[in-house]
Amino acid sequence: MENKTLSIGIILFNNPKEEIFTVLDSILNQTYITAINEILIRDQSRNCLKFVNEWLSTKNPEILIKTYSGDNIGFGAGHNFMFNKISKKSTLYLCLNPDGFLRPTCIENLIKLSVTKNHLAVIDATQEPIKHQKIYDHKTSETPWSDGACLLIPCAIYKKINGFDETFFLYCEDVDISWRAKAAGYKCYTAQNAFFYHDTSDDRSDRTEVLLKSACILAHKWRAKNLILYLLLLYKKIDVDKTAFIRFLNQVSQMKIRDVRKVAPDFSNKLVFAAACNKDR
Repeated sequence: MENKTLSIGIILFNNPKEEIFTVLDSILNQTYITAINEILIRDQSRNCLKFVNEWLSTKNPEILIKTYSGDNIGFGAGHNFMFNKISKKSTLYLCLNPDGFLRPTCIENLIKLSVTKNHLAVIDATQEPIKHQKIYDHKTSETPWSDGACLLIPCAIYKKINGFDETFFLYCEDVDISWRAKAAGYKCYTAQNAFFYHDTSDDRSDRTEVLLKSACILAHKWRAKNLILYLLLLYKKIDVDKTAFIRFLNQVSQMKIRDVRKVAPDFSNKLVFAAACNKDR
């Protein structure tokens, strides 16, 4: 077991007390708890730390908890902020959504897989009750990209590829960081025996606009030949200033052609950015 190597980052935004207690309790219930060096929590709604403090008062965990509060700067920017605050002892960083919880062996199996890959990969957990739509190889566990809801990234990789692209406010930043990791020579895996409960069937808000805009940013950045299809989907669903949005897209730096060819990003499956998921065998 690798002791005190893991920093966990959690972004809060108007999360109810029950969610916060549940995800934090699930961390304390991990079989690899000695691997956890610290938990960093950034409250981007400025109204959730009271729940964290209440939880701390009842649990008094031995794990170091670092809390921050600030504006809603988005998913990627929030994690970049916390990554810059992690302990120098940590060699792994886990992006963890608060609207779910870890099964007891989740962190253990994520780290074990990372060890077998010599920490040269980004790895996501297997989501339940409904598996993620993207495919993964049942034999090798390799996947086209790794989902950000429960995502293990070696610190060396995070630093080398400069973390998340903050152009993405929410959604698709995990696809982008995965593809940039692949462009840098690393791989993406799904830990098939690391389970993260993440029920997305009851979303609390309509995020269609931000999702479609992020998809257009991703398509432009990675030089998708069918960018127009994503734009048309956006225009169909959302009343957007087309001229202003195109002007914004043109300011987004595109990936080098050699990196696009190396990664071969999948824009043929709409908003999944990968082939359809495997059915249980």
